[in-house]
Amino acid sequence: MCPLCHTAETPNGMLWSSARILRDQKIACTRPSGLLRCRHCKTRADAAVRAGVPVERLRVPGGDPAKCEALVAAHLAGHGDVGAILTLGPPGAEAVLAALSRPAAPSPGHVTFDLAATQIDGIRDRRILATVDSQQYLQGYLAVEWLWLHRMHGFTAAADIHTGPAIVDLSNVDRAAEGVRLGVR
Repeated sequence: MCPLCHTAETPNGMLWSSARILRDQKIACTRPSGLLRCRHCKTRADAAVRAGVPVERLRVPGGDPAKCEALVAAHLAGHGDVGAILTLGPPGAEAVLAALSRPAAPSPGHVTFDLAATQIDGIRDRRILATVDSQQYLQGYLAVEWLWLHRMHGFTAAADIHTGPAIVDLSNVDRAAEGVRLGVR
């Protein structure tokens, strides 16, 4: 439990409260009239709810990209008030990007999680506002480094070391893409 915000950490060391705050700030910048969450986004868009923005969850089947795209497109066609979309990972982002590329599709703001080619290209093309990068390289290797330092020299961290989250948007997408290319992000 984090002593500052009283929020449980995930096993990988990232404070989900931090991810929610950063994500919600990015979504709030779009001033949405409604927010659509796709598939496994289990966390609530707290800032949107506090601001009186209705939040809907659309369940889409994993493993069937065409069906996901069709469900998202149908929902958007029937709900013109969706001003922002939140997805989890490349599959959800790909379905939303495909649905939004259809003729007469709306153009809500889109925020997602993870850092992959889908997110990088979507940010560069201005079809995704931002993605939450949990910095998996640090999650895996930093823990091993600290274990080695502890075993070899008795080092102990004075406090938790958080490996993320980081927001990747148009202002820093090139640097993040370079990290992906190098295999460290």
